Amino acid sequence: MRFERHVFAVCAALIFFGGSASATPILSTAVLPPLVGHATKPEKFVPAGWSVWQIRRGDLNNDGIADAVMIMEQGKDAGIYRLVVVVADPSGGFDLVADNGKLLSNGRDTEEYHYVLDAARFRIHHGTFSVETVRCCLGGSASTTMTFQLRNDRFALIGYDYLGDHRGQVKLSFNMLSGRVLATQSDDDPASDFYGRRERKEGRFLLPSPIYLDAMTSPDEFDASKYSPLN
Repeated sequence: MRFERHVFAVCAALIFFGGSASATPILSTAVLPPLVGHATKPEKFVPAGWSVWQIRRGDLNNDGIADAVMIMEQGKDAGIYRLVVVVADPSGGFDLVADNGKLLSNGRDTEEYHYVLDAARFRIHHGTFSVETVRCCLGGSASTTMTFQLRNDRFALIGYDYLGDHRGQVKLSFNMLSGRVLATQSDDDPASDFYGRRERKEGRFLLPSPIYLDAMTSPDEFDASKYSPLN
């Protein structure tokens, strides 16, 4: 799996409502080295053989002190990444609060799939942080932006935005805090009976339980198609 700074327009993706590609992503089975629970600065959490691919700093727990979110990479182009969140300790240093080695590593490049991550969409904003993954194949592009916020001492998924592009677009925007979803779709296939059609729907959904970062194994942990008002 290769992470890139920008997602190019030629990137193709899985079709959200039109079935799946023939190949199954290769799941990461790597055994990750444990991280220390406390360090003097974020970079000190990086274990031997790993490096920081991207880091973002900002206040995540509303105490006025900058915390940090890191994407660590093992080796080079090995397809093994981990998303790590550390919170500043008012008395000094940083505490480890989240470590996920599967969310960004469950998928490597194959003939059918190409996985990228847009660094421009990895950010901390108003006490939340967001990360975007993109899955590509010969048909179009499909991106997923996940937004997390510290709730009950764990980082919960509070926003999920999906954009699928294949002879048209499907956009789904879920707000886990309000339980609202906004969906739009368009058909740009000249051969389709619905060519040029635009549709916008709003709906509500209810998760049976919160989805937490430390328990997620892939961006598909949240089944967006199940709660889409376009169904």
